[in-house]
Amino acid sequence: MIKECIICGTMFHAHDSSKTCSKSCSIKRRRERLRERYANDLEFRERHLERQRERYANDPEYRERLREYLRERYANDPEFRERGRAASRERRRERKAAEATLSLSRIIALMHDAKDNKE
Repeated sequence: MIKECIICGTMFHAHDSSKTCSKSCSIKRRRERLRERYANDLEFRERHLERQRERYANDPEYRERLREYLRERYANDPEFRERGRAASRERRRERKAAEATLSLSRIIALMHDAKDNKE
């Protein structure tokens, strides 16, 4: 039976219930389905991030491999670099806002202390 690949659109000879024409299209389909499945599962994300943090902390080989991957990607992928810079700017902005709020609350506390000390 001839079918159209749901990933790339090529026509192929299908066996049984296959929906993709090749192993690479099959991998792409699986990735898409897993992304859809776990996109809104906050518990899964948290568990996954925790496992990743543990492995990063405890496995020096993994840590070095990940660092090398990120260095290479940062050097060769302008979009990745720009997303990283934008995220960094956002974190810096949030920190400054938190510090300003903290400073304001300190000023208010000092004013209250001074007011209490006068009485």
